[in-house]
Amino acid sequence: MLVHFAPATGLHGLLMRLCRLCRWKLVLALCCSLLLALTSIPILISAQTVLLGPGTQQSPDIEARAYVLYDAQSGTFLLGENQDEPLPPASITKVMTALLALENLAMTDMLTISKEMFASIPNDYARLGLVEGENITVEEALYASLLISANDAAMALAITMGGSVAGFADLMNKRATELGCRQTHFTNPYGLAEADHLTSARDMALITAEALKHPSFCAITKTKNHILPPTNMFESIRGLPNGNRFVSTSEFAYASYLGGKTGYTKLSGHTIVAGAGQDQRTLVAVILGAPNARDRYGEVIRLFDYGFSAYTTEPIDPADYVSIKDQTVAHVRAELARQDRLMEITAVELELFAAITYPNALDDKQPGVDLDQVIVQEHATGYVRRYPLYTQVSEANRYQTGWLVLTVQALQPSASITTGTPDTDSTSTPDTEPDLPADTAGPSIWRWLLIVLLTAVVILGLLLLFAMVQRDLNKRRRKRSPPR
Repeated sequence: MLVHFAPATGLHGLLMRLCRLCRWKLVLALCCSLLLALTSIPILISAQTVLLGPGTQQSPDIEARAYVLYDAQSGTFLLGENQDEPLPPASITKVMTALLALENLAMTDMLTISKEMFASIPNDYARLGLVEGENITVEEALYASLLISANDAAMALAITMGGSVAGFADLMNKRATELGCRQTHFTNPYGLAEADHLTSARDMALITAEALKHPSFCAITKTKNHILPPTNMFESIRGLPNGNRFVSTSEFAYASYLGGKTGYTKLSGHTIVAGAGQDQRTLVAVILGAPNARDRYGEVIRLFDYGFSAYTTEPIDPADYVSIKDQTVAHVRAELARQDRLMEITAVELELFAAITYPNALDDKQPGVDLDQVIVQEHATGYVRRYPLYTQVSEANRYQTGWLVLTVQALQPSASITTGTPDTDSTSTPDTEPDLPADTAGPSIWRWLLIVLLTAVVILGLLLLFAMVQRDLNKRRRKRSPPR
């Protein structure tokens, strides 16, 4: 259809021309969609993981649906792509199952196998071959789960701890939340391909980093072969070869490898989590949706090599911030005195991160405090001031290292001051903080710009809707009017 526009006659003319092209119901649907998007933007933006970004070298190009490289010592996410996208994890799910077993069971605890622990597992999923009434230890179940990805062994651990698959899934999701996971919803203990069994590369990095703190997890996942002794239902020994090529082959042998797990289903593609340690640093690499089984190992090695060579991680020394703390306290006291505030600093605390990661080859580091980005939390008798602490490693690179926390309380008035009728303007009443800097814990400026932009679009849509409705009403009035 050819549409001819007359010359523009202002905003009203533009609106009316648009009205001729659109029906009001379409515009109403558009407005509703925009309103829904507007309400979801704060959640979507706040859930995005901040990456440190490329170091001093060209970062590797990783072929996968999602990946992330995480420095566990400093808690820094270095590189990633689609790191927050919820995706099916396949058998790397067993890292969480193993973590909960290591946290809640003894290695020598005995598991008695029930039919529920293997009957529901699909036939094409890996199994140890456990049978009803068989007894194995927690340690043996962990070896089977992590080396040959035996799903019945993982189920045995899960149902022993949770009472049922659903009960154990609740334990998994609770622990994931405690670790800071934001996109994780587990429904089973071994990675069964279910539509709502999802996690993200970022979340799996946090789960794997926690598992790597357990020496038993590292020892098991680095074992090339394990012999399972006879049980009450199985007279022969069973060999458990490690299917992870970091361990089973020399091609992908990596000297700093600490442990990990692989996975695969048609839904998830090839997945892997792995840890490596050098110079008291622990890096965790996660790849989800790799195109084939072999290449994911090489991609992980490239991530590790880049992480160890392009970044430096070092512990934060509290002694570096003593003078900054004293100067900030003096600054706040002077500010209170200048404003004639009857308040005092009652507590001073340094909340420092354990370590900091930054790109190599940057200039000398200088600790500092940002007095302009103070966060104020008020309470009944005063407030708490939280000042960001940082390390400046170059003119353009500043990295937060923690918080300086000052508790400020109103002074208790003396008896001589409180006699007589109190003046409503008296400074004996608890003070509130005037002229405070903006709370930097709030949304970023980009989020507000998006909100303002979408609000403007919604308003424009509503104007269009109003113009169309008004036009229809006018038409109806003209039709009802008798001819003159």
